[in-house]
Amino acid sequence: RLKSSRIALDVATRMGVAVKTKEGIHTFVLNGDPIRQLDDLIDILGEDELKDATVFIEQLNYFRNASTVRSLAGRIGYLEHSLRKLGANVEMVSATAARKYLGVKTKDDVRILLGGSSDEADATAILLLGLRNLGEEIPLDTETQRGLTISRGLS
Repeated sequence: RLKSSRIALDVATRMGVAVKTKEGIHTFVLNGDPIRQLDDLIDILGEDELKDATVFIEQLNYFRNASTVRSLAGRIGYLEHSLRKLGANVEMVSATAARKYLGVKTKDDVRILLGGSSDEADATAILLLGLRNLGEEIPLDTETQRGLTISRGLS
């Protein structure tokens, strides 16, 4: 068992989730409103797993559209508050910093580099930077992704 779980969320209507496992990183997507997404997260990972987890959430960056900002701020706030109430340690991570860490510039570059859906790739990028910030870096050869095993989907 890990010291505690390491989880990253790319918060949106389609929320990308990346979880550090013994084998590498496992990703999946949760749909719906934030209440349903949290319930699904608890169903999948278990309340005990989330209790001591460190959860990295993508920081809200500047968006042109005010209603998008309001919607995301509400989602992020609900998930952050609920996860803290469960006992998780929540840390905000900048998507821009995560891209820079991976040596790429755009959301599309992240998806091409890490594979999977854009939501899963963003969550993985956030997790990789979060782990580095904790001193638990996964060595990653960005040319080949060697050293990184990513599994996807809900079994």
